[in-house]
Amino acid sequence: AFHVRRSNRVKECLAKGNFSDVTFILDDGAISAHKPLLISSCDWMAAMFGGPFVESSTQEVVLPYTSKSCMRAVLEYLYTGQFYSSSDLDYMKLIILANRL
Repeated sequence: AFHVRRSNRVKECLAKGNFSDVTFILDDGAISAHKPLLISSCDWMAAMFGGPFVESSTQEVVLPYTSKSCMRAVLEYLYTGQFYSSSDLDYMKLIILANRL
């Protein structure tokens, strides 16, 4: 029960952008996220936000060739450890994005 509540709260923070400290600029819009959660879940994000890269000191990260639906699926997985499918998700593009990260 605790894990379900936690997962739902974290997913709600992602959906609403509550307390976000970074915004990903994508081909078809933007998604706000939370650096600490990303750093703890993804080595690529940890290097980008914790290293000597420009992204570590900025609030916007441009990710070309990335759709909101694919980025949302990746972020939901990083936040909750679960994959949530949606009808607008292009699975080939999702695999390509996951491999980039």
